[in-house]
Amino acid sequence: MSEVNNVASPALTAAGVACSAQTLASGITHDQLGLPANTEMKGNYVKSVTVTSTGPTNALVTVVLKAIGSAVADDATVTWTGVCGAGGIEWTVAGSVNAKYLPKK
Repeated sequence: MSEVNNVASPALTAAGVACSAQTLASGITHDQLGLPANTEMKGNYVKSVTVTSTGPTNALVTVVLKAIGSAVADDATVTWTGVCGAGGIEWTVAGSVNAKYLPKK
């Protein structure tokens, strides 16, 4: 599961920079964030990483996983929800994988 953090890191950083620069907006695209297409952001266990936003103060980074033995199902997700504030972006992590496999903040 450490690969999840590594592959998602550019998306988390790009969303954080957009928050700080006040350029985060509804319908923002990977191209606008300087990121490759979501399916190009992958690894041995990661299928894709997608960044979305519904407004200037929030971001959602979703990682879709490949099956990892019997512990993680195919198409399971890890999601970071970011809220922009005066001090930058604050992330919370959730997903459909077992909580013990979720990355720490």
